[in-house]
Amino acid sequence: MMKLSYEIKLNKKEMSVFNRLVLIFLTFPFIEPSGLLTYLGSSWTWGWQYFVLLDFILLLAIFLLMLRELRIVYLLYGLFFVPIAASTFLNGGEILAAFYHPARMIGFVILIQFAARQGKLFELLSTLKTLTGIYILWNLFFQFYKQDFWGYTTSQNYVNFFQPDNFQGYWYIAFILIVYLSNIQKTKFRQTVEMAFWLCVCLASLVRAWAATCLVVFIIYFLLIVFRFSRIMELFTPWKAFVANLIFNVLVIFFQLQNHFSWLIVDILHKSITLGRIRVWEAAIANIVRKPILGYGTNASGRMSINYIGYNGISSIHYFSHNIFLEVTIQGGCLALVFLAILYYAADRKTKKVEEVSGIKRMIFLSLFCNLFMQFTEFMLYEPFANIPLILCFFYQELIDQSNIQRVDYSRRKIAISLMGRVIN
Repeated sequence: MMKLSYEIKLNKKEMSVFNRLVLIFLTFPFIEPSGLLTYLGSSWTWGWQYFVLLDFILLLAIFLLMLRELRIVYLLYGLFFVPIAASTFLNGGEILAAFYHPARMIGFVILIQFAARQGKLFELLSTLKTLTGIYILWNLFFQFYKQDFWGYTTSQNYVNFFQPDNFQGYWYIAFILIVYLSNIQKTKFRQTVEMAFWLCVCLASLVRAWAATCLVVFIIYFLLIVFRFSRIMELFTPWKAFVANLIFNVLVIFFQLQNHFSWLIVDILHKSITLGRIRVWEAAIANIVRKPILGYGTNASGRMSINYIGYNGISSIHYFSHNIFLEVTIQGGCLALVFLAILYYAADRKTKKVEEVSGIKRMIFLSLFCNLFMQFTEFMLYEPFANIPLILCFFYQELIDQSNIQRVDYSRRKIAISLMGRVIN
């Protein structure tokens, strides 16, 4: 009888290890080390994209065989990508790219839904934290050991091992949110220590990279968490965050609000984003005027470098729009921008169905707002990992339910360990 009991426990342990390995395999393609792929060459980048498409096929099979629940988030992402795909076809663009970016985003949503259905949402977040944490520490090592080891982009930005310096902040905000969520069942002390460690690691990486927008926004994010001002983010629901950032972008692009902060941008940070970005935005607006309804489509990088910038009639460079709202409109026209607004509005409605206001909701709202705020100088809408705050809004009910179970299980383990200690004594 004892032997049978031992065998059952062993089988359960083996099954747990197997499930973890499957989860790692399904998760790994969504954490793209673009800096490493750039260093290795285009053939490796193409190979990675086919790896992602294979993973999407596996996740689609899981969806058809096990889930069979078509959530509103699939419809909304589908609607968002339709005008972008149509624009790509009409402009003779890269057909694979028209399928690749939707496959990544929808595949990642399927992965989260699968984990939520299995009651393994926090196990998935823990897997994401482990894999990304390894990347970030390795990235930080090279940043201080030899920052230019992986080379430069065409604009002389550092590539880094993990992400180019201008893109790191978006990943770090999503990562800090995952660290917070995956530690929700731990003691307050362990939560604080791990959050403090990773906040300092990410901040050190951004200081070393010295990407102005990412650094400034992450410092704001850092301070709001440390001084527990995240409660004010209850006011910035996903829809309000979208509207507030849209208004801010209009003020920056059309009314040059950033000129009032030249003391910070130029004098302290020693950056000149005002000059470079303004010229790119002007060129992007000119392109949008030519094709306002449907845009120019997308490509493998997810960023359309079609905005012509001339320099004294001697040389010229084609940039992507360096702004989330302009880039969405460049690629899919005003139709794509409208569907993006609907996506954020639906995420807002989804979180409002759960009346409970918790630290989880505050951290999601804070991360979502800061991630969107960062994108007034970049574009990360096709990166599944960077968009975790938005996607989790559609799984907020499961997140709350499973976090309560996690807390109960952890409390029971503490009581059992305490009772065992008393019996031994």
